[in-house]
Amino acid sequence: MEFSLFSYSQKRILAAGVLSLLSGYVIGVTNIPRAVLLNFLSFSWMKWSMHVRGYQITNNCINFESFIMVLINSSLLLGASIGSIASVFVERYFGKVKGILSAYFLFGIGSVFCLNKDLVIFLIGRVLCGVGVGFSCNLVPSYIFELTNKQNQTLFSTLHNVLFCCGILLSYLLSIGAMYIAVYIVKFRSSVNSINETDQTITNIIYHDPASPMIQSNLGISKKTGIEFSIIDHSYSILSIRILFIIPIIFSLILSLIWILKLNGDTPSHYIKLNDIRAAEETTRQIYGIFDTTRIISQLREENERESISILKLFKAISKSPMRNVFIFIPILICTEVFTGYIPLVMNSKLIISHFGIIDQVSSNYVVLTGCFLVNFTLSGVFFELYIGSKRLYILGLILVIFSYIPICLLLFFSNNLIPMSQPFIISLICVFASFGLGIVPTAWKLVSTYMTIQFYFSVAPYMSALFWITAVLSTILSELLPILVFTFINSCFTFFVLISFFIINYQNP
Repeated sequence: MEFSLFSYSQKRILAAGVLSLLSGYVIGVTNIPRAVLLNFLSFSWMKWSMHVRGYQITNNCINFESFIMVLINSSLLLGASIGSIASVFVERYFGKVKGILSAYFLFGIGSVFCLNKDLVIFLIGRVLCGVGVGFSCNLVPSYIFELTNKQNQTLFSTLHNVLFCCGILLSYLLSIGAMYIAVYIVKFRSSVNSINETDQTITNIIYHDPASPMIQSNLGISKKTGIEFSIIDHSYSILSIRILFIIPIIFSLILSLIWILKLNGDTPSHYIKLNDIRAAEETTRQIYGIFDTTRIISQLREENERESISILKLFKAISKSPMRNVFIFIPILICTEVFTGYIPLVMNSKLIISHFGIIDQVSSNYVVLTGCFLVNFTLSGVFFELYIGSKRLYILGLILVIFSYIPICLLLFFSNNLIPMSQPFIISLICVFASFGLGIVPTAWKLVSTYMTIQFYFSVAPYMSALFWITAVLSTILSELLPILVFTFINSCFTFFVLISFFIINYQNP
């Protein structure tokens, strides 16, 4: 008899959970190393920004730093919306396991493209990683749900969200760690003549560029400009970014081999669709045991027959039932997660904190603190739900999101010495309130499932995810380009609107 530390289901749940971890990692990996990333891509866009006088040394016109970051973050989010829709067809024709394998493949190939210093190739890599995120956010929760029995479904239903937030925190920690490693390696390899060689490189770039008169007039041949520091740190930036994107390549390769060699069996529902009853019974027996196999197979066959009903007829049936308000509630819920600050907190929290004059190293520490709070409150939200219920927890989360914007206004008074409060204390307060409010995201999605059957929920979840990622693009653009007060005002107004709408819907249908 072969000894196994984990059961059949637990092995596959943990392996699928790594995909959730990678999804959070690729989303959060560009948050802290903003300047490093811009140095890494400098050769592909620096000349372009110089020609239109948009670089930071001109202090006018266009902020190309924000423009490039919008491209980098939006490309991933657009890829995630594509992946959400594509996952429906991949699951239908190839099964969940092959969809998960495809996500690992996309993460690996996309990260390889992100090792390139050309901006276009880098953006292609981000789009591919985004498609993998879309696959992960739709396939992993349904896969975990199908591999767990009823006693453990409550626990495992939030595993994807917790591991997703852990991946975000991991990306923050590794971003800081990669910077220290890169600095150490570059210093170890550098020679005494490196500074002179760098000065010669800058001189060559300035005098051989077609726009050299404009560049010289802006730089003044000064040795204290941002361009020089960018060139000096270029080798360090290359190494730091490549360390960050080699990590998902390694994980994707290892997990892909594990899935192909050891975990290639699909779910019972997929075997039912293929009319392979024997394989479905064997897989069900491994998951649920011998006694429930016949009953579960019968349920899966009934659900498979119901899926053949036209989706249009299904929507018509729902529109005539008490569930019709779900059509109002779902879009509000999806936009809640975006416009109340979830995506900006994950992808642009360092930018938001830097608005308050915090130096780079200290702001990175606050970003990590935010990630820690986000993981903690996402996990604790599961236990709070048991005592106060999903609806009350959702309302409490929205209220705390609104409260998280109040300290931002206090910081402006603090900067003018109008309020004698510690700046670190106020920023920590923002991190706590925002993270606790956004920790209700798993509860929010779970709340949707109470308005419909689980089978229908997993059928419409990919389309809800696509809408989520598309609206996230707009939220990212607003957080990157708008002043912090304007962005805060928009988020607080939208949060208040969602809170009132939620009260109205529940008042009509108590």
